[in-house]
Amino acid sequence: MGETFQTKPGGKGANQAVSAARFGAEVKMIGKVGMDAFGMEMMTMFEQEGIQTDGVEQNPDISTGIASITISENDNRIVVPGANHTVDSAYITRFKETIRTSDMVLIQFELPL
Repeated sequence: MGETFQTKPGGKGANQAVSAARFGAEVKMIGKVGMDAFGMEMMTMFEQEGIQTDGVEQNPDISTGIASITISENDNRIVVPGANHTVDSAYITRFKETIRTSDMVLIQFELPL
């Protein structure tokens, strides 16, 4: 039986992007979100944190991915991979120059390998 319920924008990559931006790094996010409430909240959070979102596509046809944090075998579960799961090599290639000229690139296993 659960005790509380909350929703927060995040994910491993988003959390690291926010941390880097708060420490003064120029952060450019690449990925996809839905045009649902979670995606809109994510985009608003990125804007508030000064994270560049030219590389984030909002897709009206698929939901934003969610992770349901549960106590189950001491691990969390990504229940719905959502829009980020549609990122493919062609999408990433569009941002080749951004990636090539970056000082650091963080990649999460929230995208298909």
